[in-house]
Amino acid sequence: MKKGPGRPRTWGRSLELRTLFNDPNSLKTESLSLYGKKQKVSYRTIDLHWDSPENLVRFVLVLWPGGKPSILLFSTDLD
Repeated sequence: MKKGPGRPRTWGRSLELRTLFNDPNSLKTESLSLYGKKQKVSYRTIDLHWDSPENLVRFVLVLWPGGKPSILLFSTDLD
């Protein structure tokens, strides 16, 4: 990798969030009521650095019935 001008990064490599759906074993499954029907939804929460090496951001990734992936929420409140 060629180094560019300026100070080197103080945190790790970049990550495409959609690649986090590639590992089905990392997803938890819950049953919930969607539009009056009970359905199973898979989800994952992960804390990552976003635009700053000091602050963590929590992402909630959801795999809907039918296989559509979504990133529903990100928040700096980790509680």
